[in-house]
Amino acid sequence: MILSKTDNFDRDNWCNFVDMKIFGYILFLFGLLLILTACPPDPDMKTCPPYCDPIDTSDTTKPQLPYDLLWQVPLFPQDSQYSITRFTNKYYHNIIFTSKKKGWNYNEIVVAFDTLGNRLWEWEDYIKPPKDISCIPHYSGNDMYITTGREVHAIDIESGTTIFQTRQENYPIPSYIIGYTSGKLYHVWNADGAGIGNTKSSLMYYNKSNNEWEVEFTLVSKDSFDVALYPPSSWINESGDTILVFFDKKYKTINENWPLRVDLYSYNATADTVMWVAKHIDHSAFALPNGNNPPIIDGDRIYFFMQTIAYCFDRYTGEILWETKYVHADGDGTGSSNYILAEDKLISVTDQGYVFAIDKNTGKLLYRNDYGGFASYITYYDGRIYYTDNHRLFIVNAGNGILLYKFKTHNYCERTPGAFRDGVAINPEQGVMYVQDGFFLMCIKLPE
Repeated sequence: MILSKTDNFDRDNWCNFVDMKIFGYILFLFGLLLILTACPPDPDMKTCPPYCDPIDTSDTTKPQLPYDLLWQVPLFPQDSQYSITRFTNKYYHNIIFTSKKKGWNYNEIVVAFDTLGNRLWEWEDYIKPPKDISCIPHYSGNDMYITTGREVHAIDIESGTTIFQTRQENYPIPSYIIGYTSGKLYHVWNADGAGIGNTKSSLMYYNKSNNEWEVEFTLVSKDSFDVALYPPSSWINESGDTILVFFDKKYKTINENWPLRVDLYSYNATADTVMWVAKHIDHSAFALPNGNNPPIIDGDRIYFFMQTIAYCFDRYTGEILWETKYVHADGDGTGSSNYILAEDKLISVTDQGYVFAIDKNTGKLLYRNDYGGFASYITYYDGRIYYTDNHRLFIVNAGNGILLYKFKTHNYCERTPGAFRDGVAINPEQGVMYVQDGFFLMCIKLPE
């Protein structure tokens, strides 16, 4: 439509025409937005972050990925941002939980996604800025429990709102440990602050009926060793009593070499009675407990890992049934590790990249393989061990310890490489796993 100066110009009709065109464009853009947000993300439409080492696409228009990537979504609005976190990726109640942090000086933020990669909510509700949250979150019903060491938080997983939070000023920040067992959330409060020199340590549980932390068990130092309790595991005895199993790590504070002692407790919480104590479990140079895990209770046995020795105790008496050294080939300690019970094997992946398996019945060391890296939280599913180190994703045959897959992320960046981290969350219903690389949360099909 072209108008000359001599044409009769109907201003109202022209304005209506323009208004209709603008309205049509708005409807089109709105419809496009609905389509994009309703569909799961397409990995082929998502480019690498800036400064990429791009995938070779000379032979095909689709990237040749080392794994079957179903979707990936950026953790940040700008996918050039990168995040290093401590939070363990988890899949629970059809929701994927991960975290992000906008830099070293920012709080860690919990992020929830649905199984299509749609962001549900983000949570950052600290009393004070402690920056880091728990390595391993715990779940009960609709509640997720996390800790910053000084603070403990409960989050509603449907809405991402805070249910409760509590803070203890003198709690040692590096611990990051809470526990959930027998329907109770447990945390440890130390009277004198961080570990060494502490004279009283209390195992606390959160009482939902009055929204208060209450004392379950208190240990007071009676000699030159300090005390430091850790959260428990539990079992129910024949009388219906709840039996808690937890350990106490002690340093001899008057000695400059700080010799270590570890005691394992079995405590009847219902009757308020200590059933037995396994004292002075390990006196070696690497007599350090694995604070990442509470003792494992299975049948009539209790399994407990130190940093060089795995122990099996009688559940009723505390008698040591077997002990197995699982140190590195050169005899050094393994560092802290995660350990799980995978059918008939106790499997540990250390923070130095070693994978160990021990027969749960005999204590026989079945294999010890070195795959390198700095391993994080491990997951067992369908005969395989899944874990991430400081940049790769590993899948190991739990039966023989053979490495099946070792993946690097396809999102590379010269300034800060994308790196698989924070463990692997398995969705068994859909046969997929969820893992993040600092830039993106990814959904990857479980390999055959």
